[in-house]
Amino acid sequence: MKMNQQGYDLHDQRLEGETSCLTGAGPNSSPARLLLLMGAVALVIGLQNAAITPNLALFANMRIGMTHCQTAAFLGAFHLSALFCNLAIPHFTDVLGWRKAPVVCSVCLTSTGALMLDFVDGFPGALIVATGLLGPAASSIGLYFSYLLSTEHGRGRVVSMRAVFSAACVAGSAGASFLIASAGFGGLLMAIAFCGLPVLILAPMLPPTISISTSPPSKAAPQNALNLGILVIGFFLLQAANSVVVMATPLIVTKTLKLPVTYAGLLFSCTAAMEIPLLLLLERVRQMRAPRVIVIIGSACAFLYYCSMYTFSSFPILLSAQLLNAVFIASTMPVGMAWFQASLQKRVGLATGLYMNTARAGALLGTPSAIILVDFLGGDYKIAALYAAFLTLLAIALFSFGELYLGRSKV
Repeated sequence: MKMNQQGYDLHDQRLEGETSCLTGAGPNSSPARLLLLMGAVALVIGLQNAAITPNLALFANMRIGMTHCQTAAFLGAFHLSALFCNLAIPHFTDVLGWRKAPVVCSVCLTSTGALMLDFVDGFPGALIVATGLLGPAASSIGLYFSYLLSTEHGRGRVVSMRAVFSAACVAGSAGASFLIASAGFGGLLMAIAFCGLPVLILAPMLPPTISISTSPPSKAAPQNALNLGILVIGFFLLQAANSVVVMATPLIVTKTLKLPVTYAGLLFSCTAAMEIPLLLLLERVRQMRAPRVIVIIGSACAFLYYCSMYTFSSFPILLSAQLLNAVFIASTMPVGMAWFQASLQKRVGLATGLYMNTARAGALLGTPSAIILVDFLGGDYKIAALYAAFLTLLAIALFSFGELYLGRSKV
């Protein structure tokens, strides 16, 4: 009798697993299928972000005709809105336990913001769209990784999904440059809007979340205020430098080198393409080196890259120097996110939002101040690259101080 009951139980479990695979929502769904769905969502989010964020300054300058001060205000308002939302939205997702719905909503906001941006023709309208729609939508990447870490099969796939984002950056940057050159900003914004449709279709099939509190306690070293302060300020400086270069690269290519905007997309795509193998290599290096050491080495590569941008006015040299930029991004961004999440393990959403906010706060300081500095010093956007090198040097000094003072922390 007991054997029969066990047989019925196994049969019921098998039927439940098969039903879950058909609906796509059950915990017993095929791991490969669920990861494929998660990868598709990552691809859409990556394409949207790669297409719209680096081209906002170019949009303001070429489509709207904003002055330097208006462009600074436009970018500053966008990053200020994103800064607030990257803390507020993950906080509420942690408190309410919502993970999947905010990801879908952020993609819809990006699509709506792109559509609205296509219909504005002046500074006030663009400012409203940037603060009311694109700012909240900018939390999509942080919300995605919070959701990924809250799923059963996603916790060990952070590096793989980061590689998907890099691939999306390759396609998004190149595609955005092609669309701007062939169809104008209207074609680009419409493509960004319709890019979000697959996420709406796949939303019911995405895997459910599990309780983060059930994860085993970490063996990480205890937090202290100095270590956390160095972590936040250091990444704030690195992200500020990176945002300055992302903003300035299309302008250097078009204004200083006098080349078509498609060449800027080629630079972005080349960097992202090299990130993918570097990310896979980094997964092994992370087991042997402390995060602080990896970040310092990557930041040194960024410093050399920014100096080359300022020193040379040759596109082939800039293209070959993308290897330095790729090493920087691959060695700091995924490590940084894991570093923050290890420091705030019980608040994964807040930790991810805090990490993403270093990018937003850095961009909020970096891009407007870089534009004002360029305007003050004569209008050559290569000055922005020198400014980014200075910010990176400050970050290296700060992390080096942490390495010497706090020791080789594994956190």
